[in-house]
Amino acid sequence: MKQAVIITGAAGGIGQAFAKEYAKESATLVLIDRDDNSLQKLKSELGQAEALTLSIDLVQQNSTETILDFLKSNGLTCRSLIHTAGLFSYQDIDKTDASKMMLIHHLHTTQPLCLTLALLPQIEEVGKGEIIAMSSLARYTPFAGLAIYSSTKAFIGNFMKALHNEVYNKGIKVMSCEPGAIDTTLYGLPDKYRKLALMLHVSRTPEKLAKDAIRKVRKGKTNYTPGLIYKVILPLVKVLPDPLIRFIDKKISMFKK
Repeated sequence: MKQAVIITGAAGGIGQAFAKEYAKESATLVLIDRDDNSLQKLKSELGQAEALTLSIDLVQQNSTETILDFLKSNGLTCRSLIHTAGLFSYQDIDKTDASKMMLIHHLHTTQPLCLTLALLPQIEEVGKGEIIAMSSLARYTPFAGLAIYSSTKAFIGNFMKALHNEVYNKGIKVMSCEPGAIDTTLYGLPDKYRKLALMLHVSRTPEKLAKDAIRKVRKGKTNYTPGLIYKVILPLVKVLPDPLIRFIDKKISMFKK
């Protein structure tokens, strides 16, 4: 069977960037997202790369079985698995719709867990490749307004770390990617703030993130936080006292939605 790289959330900025990086290696790609129009556009942008698209909603209970059936029917086995599907929420719990919270919880925890468990035997049989999951710097910063987002990102970060140790001797590289701000539409920021963040190196492009993440996982990194600025501030963020966290929250609450 032909080996393939599976990318969830492939229609998003980070997922697209990973797809383009793996396409440079002439990898067979399986691009998964619920946005079929964006998947087809991405496929056309990949040129001669062999890319198959699967348009499904990953929060559906049978999404994992659908993916397995798709691979089997196309004579494919999973070599590498890249989890980029996700949703961002910056809002207090009592103002967040319960269905949205459960959607984020499923997309960031249950879905990558189930899909990883289902495809791990295939990856182990291949005996090489990588599993990368998008966690977030927010896993270390449970600020007000980030309760559901940061806690689910903490899960995927811890899961990847444990999985790394479990499959260490099987030739599989496993890494949790834990960036700060990435220049995508995920956060819903106006263009002027996105441009400012890039200029100040507070955020980075998805293309840079994907390229560096693949290089880092192949060097054996188990978690990766890109950007010097975040490496410097992370130890400080971890020890912020609650009164200061509440003060910061008050000052930036205008961005909650």
